[in-house]
Amino acid sequence: MVLQLSILGTVVTVDGVYTGTWANDEKNGRGTMKYANQDTYEGGWRNGLREGEGEYRYNNGDNYRGSWVRDKKEGRGVLSMDTGDVYSGDWRAGKKHGSGRYTFANGDYYEGEFVEGNRFGKGKYAWTDSSCYEGEWKRDKMNGRGSYRGTDGVTVRGVFVDDNLVEP
Repeated sequence: MVLQLSILGTVVTVDGVYTGTWANDEKNGRGTMKYANQDTYEGGWRNGLREGEGEYRYNNGDNYRGSWVRDKKEGRGVLSMDTGDVYSGDWRAGKKHGSGRYTFANGDYYEGEFVEGNRFGKGKYAWTDSSCYEGEWKRDKMNGRGSYRGTDGVTVRGVFVDDNLVEP
Protein backbone atom coordinates (compact mmCIF):
# COMPACT_ATOMS: atom_id res chain seq x y z
CA MET A 1 0.00 0.00 0.00
CA VAL A 2 1.32 3.43 -1.00
CA LEU A 3 0.47 6.34 1.23
CA GLN A 4 0.20 9.71 -0.50
CA LEU A 5 0.36 12.71 1.73
CA SER A 6 -1.59 15.80 0.71
CA ILE A 7 -1.04 19.09 2.53
CA LEU A 8 -3.12 22.26 2.44
CA GLY A 9 -1.07 25.37 3.00
CA THR A 10 1.01 28.21 1.58
CA VAL A 11 4.31 27.80 -0.24
CA VAL A 12 6.58 30.69 -1.25
CA THR A 13 8.71 30.09 -4.38
CA VAL A 14 10.80 32.26 -6.70
CA ASP A 15 7.74 32.34 -9.02
CA GLY A 16 5.38 33.69 -6.37
CA VAL A 17 3.10 32.50 -3.58
CA TYR A 18 0.97 29.35 -3.87
CA THR A 19 -1.89 28.62 -1.49
CA GLY A 20 -3.66 25.31 -1.85
CA THR A 21 -3.13 21.57 -1.95
CA TRP A 22 0.44 20.31 -2.16
CA ALA A 23 1.23 16.62 -2.77
CA ASN A 24 4.30 14.72 -3.96
CA ASP A 25 6.36 17.89 -3.63
CA GLU A 26 4.19 19.60 -6.30
CA LYS A 27 1.08 21.74 -6.61
CA ASN A 28 -1.73 19.15 -6.88
CA GLY A 29 -5.49 19.60 -6.47
CA ARG A 30 -6.98 23.08 -6.09
CA GLY A 31 -5.03 26.18 -5.35
CA THR A 32 -4.19 29.80 -6.07
CA MET A 33 -0.86 31.03 -7.39
CA LYS A 34 -0.02 34.72 -7.19
CA TYR A 35 2.96 35.17 -9.50
CA ALA A 36 5.81 37.59 -8.95
CA ASN A 37 4.55 39.67 -11.93
CA GLN A 38 1.15 39.99 -10.14
CA ASP A 39 -0.71 37.57 -12.49
CA THR A 40 -2.99 35.19 -10.56
CA TYR A 41 -4.23 31.70 -11.33
CA GLU A 42 -6.93 29.98 -9.31
CA GLY A 43 -8.02 26.46 -10.16
CA GLY A 44 -6.85 22.92 -10.71
CA TRP A 45 -3.25 21.71 -10.56
CA ARG A 46 -1.60 18.43 -11.43
CA ASN A 47 2.08 17.70 -10.91
CA GLY A 48 2.87 21.41 -10.62
CA LEU A 49 1.04 22.40 -13.83
CA ARG A 50 -2.33 24.11 -14.37
CA GLU A 51 -4.82 21.34 -15.15
CA GLY A 52 -8.63 21.17 -15.32
CA GLU A 53 -10.86 24.20 -14.80
CA GLY A 54 -9.32 27.47 -13.72
CA GLU A 55 -9.16 31.23 -14.03
CA TYR A 56 -6.03 33.19 -14.93
CA ARG A 57 -6.08 36.94 -14.23
CA TYR A 58 -3.30 38.79 -16.03
CA ASN A 59 -1.80 41.92 -14.47
CA ASN A 60 -2.74 43.88 -17.63
CA GLY A 61 -6.47 43.31 -16.99
CA ASP A 62 -6.98 40.34 -19.32
CA ASN A 63 -8.81 37.33 -17.86
CA TYR A 64 -9.08 33.70 -19.05
CA ARG A 65 -11.60 31.30 -17.57
CA GLY A 66 -11.80 27.75 -18.82
CA SER A 67 -9.98 24.47 -19.30
CA TRP A 68 -6.25 23.80 -18.91
CA VAL A 69 -4.12 20.83 -19.90
CA ARG A 70 -0.42 20.61 -18.99
CA ASP A 71 -0.21 24.36 -18.22
CA LYS A 72 -1.85 25.50 -21.51
CA LYS A 73 -5.35 26.66 -22.42
CA GLU A 74 -7.04 23.57 -23.88
CA GLY A 75 -10.70 22.78 -24.54
CA ARG A 76 -13.41 25.42 -23.98
CA GLY A 77 -12.68 28.82 -22.50
CA VAL A 78 -13.34 32.55 -22.53
CA LEU A 79 -10.63 35.20 -22.80
CA SER A 80 -11.80 38.70 -21.89
CA MET A 81 -9.23 41.34 -22.76
CA ASP A 82 -8.58 44.70 -21.16
CA THR A 83 -9.27 46.26 -24.60
CA GLY A 84 -12.88 45.05 -24.42
CA ASP A 85 -12.35 42.24 -26.97
CA VAL A 86 -13.69 38.79 -25.97
CA TYR A 87 -12.96 35.35 -27.42
CA SER A 88 -15.21 32.46 -26.46
CA GLY A 89 -14.53 29.04 -27.91
CA ASP A 90 -12.11 26.19 -28.37
CA TRP A 91 -8.41 26.22 -27.48
CA ARG A 92 -5.53 23.90 -28.25
CA ALA A 93 -2.00 24.21 -26.87
CA GLY A 94 -2.70 27.75 -25.64
CA LYS A 95 -4.07 29.08 -28.97
CA LYS A 96 -7.55 29.68 -30.37
CA HIS A 97 -8.20 26.46 -32.29
CA GLY A 98 -11.54 24.98 -33.39
CA SER A 99 -14.84 26.85 -33.37
CA GLY A 100 -15.28 30.13 -31.59
CA ARG A 101 -16.51 33.69 -31.56
CA TYR A 102 -14.26 36.73 -31.31
CA THR A 103 -16.13 39.92 -30.45
CA PHE A 104 -14.28 43.21 -30.79
CA ALA A 105 -14.80 46.10 -28.38
CA ASN A 106 -16.47 48.15 -31.15
CA GLY A 107 -19.14 45.43 -31.69
CA ASP A 108 -17.69 43.78 -34.82
CA TYR A 109 -17.44 40.00 -34.51
CA TYR A 110 -16.06 36.92 -36.21
CA GLU A 111 -17.72 33.57 -35.68
CA GLY A 112 -16.29 30.42 -37.18
CA GLU A 113 -13.19 28.28 -37.31
CA PHE A 114 -9.73 29.04 -35.94
CA VAL A 115 -6.43 27.23 -36.51
CA GLU A 116 -3.43 27.98 -34.28
CA GLY A 117 -4.80 31.38 -33.28
CA ASN A 118 -5.88 32.56 -36.76
CA ARG A 119 -9.22 32.68 -38.56
CA PHE A 120 -8.96 29.68 -40.88
CA GLY A 121 -11.75 27.67 -42.53
CA LYS A 122 -15.38 28.73 -42.70
CA GLY A 123 -16.53 31.79 -40.83
CA LYS A 124 -18.54 34.99 -40.74
CA TYR A 125 -17.29 38.49 -39.98
CA ALA A 126 -19.97 41.08 -39.23
CA TRP A 127 -19.23 44.79 -38.93
CA THR A 128 -21.36 47.12 -36.82
CA ASP A 129 -22.36 49.05 -39.96
CA SER A 130 -24.38 45.91 -41.01
CA SER A 131 -21.93 44.77 -43.71
CA CYS A 132 -20.66 41.20 -43.46
CA TYR A 133 -18.50 38.57 -45.12
CA GLU A 134 -19.33 34.88 -44.96
CA GLY A 135 -17.05 32.27 -46.45
CA GLU A 136 -13.55 30.85 -46.37
CA TRP A 137 -10.64 32.23 -44.34
CA LYS A 138 -6.90 31.54 -44.42
CA ARG A 139 -4.14 33.19 -42.40
CA ASP A 140 -6.64 35.53 -40.69
CA LYS A 141 -7.90 36.98 -44.01
CA MET A 142 -10.80 36.43 -46.40
CA ASN A 143 -9.32 33.82 -48.75
CA GLY A 144 -11.40 31.51 -50.94
CA ARG A 145 -15.07 31.41 -51.87
CA GLY A 146 -17.31 33.78 -50.01
CA SER A 147 -19.99 36.44 -50.12
CA TYR A 148 -19.81 40.05 -49.00
CA ARG A 149 -22.90 42.11 -48.22
CA GLY A 150 -22.26 45.83 -48.17
CA THR A 151 -24.01 48.53 -46.16
CA ASP A 152 -26.26 49.13 -49.19
CA GLY A 153 -27.57 45.55 -48.91
CA VAL A 154 -25.99 44.42 -52.18
CA THR A 155 -24.32 40.99 -51.97
CA VAL A 156 -21.31 40.06 -54.07
CA ARG A 157 -20.22 36.42 -54.33
CA GLY A 158 -16.88 35.22 -55.58
CA VAL A 159 -13.29 34.39 -54.78
CA PHE A 160 -11.37 36.51 -52.28
CA VAL A 161 -7.59 36.71 -51.87
CA ASP A 162 -6.09 38.50 -48.87
CA ASP A 163 -9.35 40.37 -48.13
CA ASN A 164 -9.91 41.46 -51.78
CA LEU A 165 -12.50 40.22 -54.25
CA VAL A 166 -10.52 38.95 -57.28
CA GLU A 167 -13.07 36.84 -59.12
CA PRO A 168 -16.78 37.67 -58.99
